Amino acid sequence: MKTLVVPMHGSIGVAVSPFLEQHHYDRVILVHPWSENGSAHNNAEHLREYFGDRLNRHRMQERDLHQTKFEVRAMDCSQKPLEVAEYFVFMINRDIIEVDDLEPEYHVLLVEETPTGYIIGAMAISGEGHNIRCLIGSLGYDIRRPKRREFNPDAKIGESFQEVPLLGHVHDVLDWLSSKKGTTKALAIIHKWYQNQDPIDWEMVFKTSEIAEDTEWNQSRISNHIRFMIDFDHPLIEDMGSNQYRLTRIGRQIGWKIIDS
Repeated sequence: MKTLVVPMHGSIGVAVSPFLEQHHYDRVILVHPWSENGSAHNNAEHLREYFGDRLNRHRMQERDLHQTKFEVRAMDCSQKPLEVAEYFVFMINRDIIEVDDLEPEYHVLLVEETPTGYIIGAMAISGEGHNIRCLIGSLGYDIRRPKRREFNPDAKIGESFQEVPLLGHVHDVLDWLSSKKGTTKALAIIHKWYQNQDPIDWEMVFKTSEIAEDTEWNQSRISNHIRFMIDFDHPLIEDMGSNQYRLTRIGRQIGWKIIDS
């Protein structure tokens, strides 16, 4: 069972429907730190109905038969980061026990203004070995982005969300790479290629021919290891199309660990 968890803070509500129209989930949990008896919970219940009705209309138009259940959870705690984290961990762990699924999967939808307690909690849950991911995005038109190609007014809201590497993911990747010396070496070569760019631009795409120029490896060998890193549960490289690739955030993070080890 795949569940989207949405901390209901700030303006994240405007992202929920567009995101769900681009991705399939079995459940959506709208979570907040306030009481079930307060106005915030009542408003969240109204949003639950609105999101459900809008998604159903969209799926009818698309002839999509997938069903999604919506619910609201009130944690009834303060907004201090560590307390939000503690209650969030408790809520997810209790849900894992109660849900009728051997391998439940949770995605937490975040924006820049989401309280830090949620990502602290997600880090803890990930460290316990549960299948949880965090997706963070920006809402609106931010003209302060440093790279010209990062600014795209036509981009859909759902496309702005990127996965945040969590502790459990890093452990899984390192464990996977421990038995793949060739793939580990390929990642180090690609990471070094980025470091050699002036200036360093982690958003830059590359071709296997460019990587092969700086190493004794041929393109075919590099391509094989790139495919392994794309197909892994926590991709280290993303396929950008037209035989172009880019390191993911977790790929960059693991690359530094490999180099420093």
